[in-house]
Amino acid sequence: MPIKLGPAGVPLSCKGRTIVEGMDDIISLGLETM
Repeated sequence: MPIKLGPAGVPLSCKGRTIVEGMDDIISLGLETM
């Protein structure tokens, strides 16, 4: 079973503070989950 890495919430590098903007930022960072 592969391990998925991601932040515990909206990343600080995200310009917005919403979940949708956070997910867009996570994808651009190359992470897999939040």
